[in-house]
Amino acid sequence: MDVRGDKLKASYVASGNITQYRFLAKGAGLDVYMDAASGTINIGVSVNHPNNNEECTLVTGGHAKIQLANSLGPGIPLMAGADGLAVRATSGQFCTGVLLQGATSGSPGEMNYSPFWLTASL
Repeated sequence: MDVRGDKLKASYVASGNITQYRFLAKGAGLDVYMDAASGTINIGVSVNHPNNNEECTLVTGGHAKIQLANSLGPGIPLMAGADGLAVRATSGQFCTGVLLQGATSGSPGEMNYSPFWLTASL
């Protein structure tokens, strides 16, 4: 099921098996991957779940579904957590959007993906 609202999409190549609705980092060339580290800069949210070397579609701006690491409510600023899961942004980290519709841990919520604004303090 698609999420409502406008969005920008782009296609990349999966480096490893990609899980749907996760923040993805850019690798070499046109590769994207799920970073195991928390707080890394990402370039979008995965729309599909490709296997290694398959086409991976990302939302690079606008409305997207995102898998949450823990239960969060709407209006929470988000950043990439471990394995591309969304977590609450912390001071000084790159916030990549705001949660529009909250969800429980492990479930997809809806967010407005607006990459790379630095959170001075939260």
